[in-house]
Amino acid sequence: MAILTGDLQPVGDWLLVASLPLLVKLILAVGLIVSIGLAFFGRGPSRPASRRLVAAVAGGGMIGYLVGLHAAINGRHAFAAAVIAVAVETMCLAVWLAKARSDGDGGSRRPDEPEPADPGDDPGPDWDDFDRQRALWSREREPAGPKAYRSTPNAQRLRGTARGGAGRR
Repeated sequence: MAILTGDLQPVGDWLLVASLPLLVKLILAVGLIVSIGLAFFGRGPSRPASRRLVAAVAGGGMIGYLVGLHAAINGRHAFAAAVIAVAVETMCLAVWLAKARSDGDGGSRRPDEPEPADPGDDPGPDWDDFDRQRALWSREREPAGPKAYRSTPNAQRLRGTARGGAGRR
């Protein structure tokens, strides 16, 4: 059926696709767009993936981009388009796997974290208790340290300079 009436050219034992029919191109384009949209805006996986896995998948996508770029520079445009399409899908997978670590849905919480409190259960801060505790701190206090130090000449000199006095000349 010549891949839905696409033009196939025999080259040795291989058949190269010279051009795909418009219907196949549209299906592939819509598939790529939907995949990109789901990767960025869809729900993330239920369990977070390891950083190594995300990095490995993203690295595979980058290698795919480089291979596709090399193929395009060397004139293998059909092969380059296929490899870049696979690289785009690989990067979409990496983004989707990484989403579980960053967004609020799809398992971003670790299992050992407690459930978030319901705001309806918490009446808010006890402001009366806060005022009582603050009043304890607002009373006049003695400086810390031995009382003998306060009467030494050095301490008197320092107090004199701190209060604007001449201190030692």
